Amino acid sequence: MFLPRYQTSALTIYLQAFQLVVGQEVYIHCKLVAWEPKKFDDTKKACHYRKESQSWELLDDPSMSGVCSCCDSTCKSRNKRGVDWETNAFSHHSVLGPLIIVDPSADSVSGV
Repeated sequence: MFLPRYQTSALTIYLQAFQLVVGQEVYIHCKLVAWEPKKFDDTKKACHYRKESQSWELLDDPSMSGVCSCCDSTCKSRNKRGVDWETNAFSHHSVLGPLIIVDPSADSVSGV
């Protein structure tokens, strides 16, 4: 889920931890996109799920959360290869990792 912005040019995402079945390395793949903030639609938005209301909410303007309604199903896809979409936005693929997952109880057993 997205956390409230601490500055207008940044998003902070919170991921709930979970146990991985295979391996100890995690890679996070993201497609980062920047666009004119006043032009929200089904393909350009920052929505987060609010457990309290059990609904999706637009991070920057909750009054326009209707653009997040497709988050429970499948949002409209962008044009093939994003031709029209990419002309009004900057995009970049990024990979973070490897993040090494360590079991904290294993450290206490080994005396580290």
